[in-house]
Amino acid sequence: MQGFFRIRHHAARSLRRVERPIERSGTDGRAHMRVVASCSGKGGVGKTTVAVNVAALAARSLRVMLWDLDPQGAATHCLAAVPAARGATKGVVRGRRTLVDEAVATCWQGLALVAADRSARNLDRLLDDEHRLHSMLRPLREHYDLVVLDCPPGAGRLAEHVVEAADGLLVPLIPGPLSVRALDQLGDLVTREVGGSRNGRRRPTLLPFFSMVDRRKRLHRDTIEAVQLARPETLSAQIPISAEIERMPVYRAPIVSHAPDGLPARAFAELWREAQLRLAWAEQPVDRV
Repeated sequence: MQGFFRIRHHAARSLRRVERPIERSGTDGRAHMRVVASCSGKGGVGKTTVAVNVAALAARSLRVMLWDLDPQGAATHCLAAVPAARGATKGVVRGRRTLVDEAVATCWQGLALVAADRSARNLDRLLDDEHRLHSMLRPLREHYDLVVLDCPPGAGRLAEHVVEAADGLLVPLIPGPLSVRALDQLGDLVTREVGGSRNGRRRPTLLPFFSMVDRRKRLHRDTIEAVQLARPETLSAQIPISAEIERMPVYRAPIVSHAPDGLPARAFAELWREAQLRLAWAEQPVDRV
């Protein structure tokens, strides 16, 4: 068992502070940055696996930063990093530091990480009208093409700030009534917080998709069929239930890295392809931050 839990060699390299974000050809230094959040009011639906794998896939061609907003730090662990120093998030919220200062390079070219801060359980209380998430993201737009937010479950103030700041909301749904209910609640939050155009900001694009799918279960098949008929915005990509995905915390690497030819990796690639199309990535991005 000890060997089974040994960190793989590529994940064992030490992380380093990002001194100068990677420059990529085709970028002009302007604020063409997208913000995509992996979020749901419900826990245990696969938000972290989505955030980590989408970020890793995007980093193959874009400058990407993943911000682990969950104090439990699952995304930080899966990317072979250590939690941020205590109080780091509070320092960013209060303007003493920036996310650029907090970003560390990962073992994956093009992918930087702002690690989880275990003391940030009161982030909801730190965010207010003066200290808003989209303002914290603003300094990143000169350095990154995509910011991926791995969000904790819940529908509190943090969720409201995420909805306000994001261009797209990746919403994993386990095929069943409770996940669908969580999607309805998130849709209500989007309408309430952003509406048609709050403070000149556009409503984020909801990108619901099914996760932990077991096609052998009739409930899963029936739920997927019903939701896709009722909600045409549901992406066609489906992330299967998989032992390989469950092993991500063991490998401490994205599944698209340690098992790139498997069905889960192909499903994540299809998810990212669809998300780009829905966000009109080929067109000039909306400057939201």
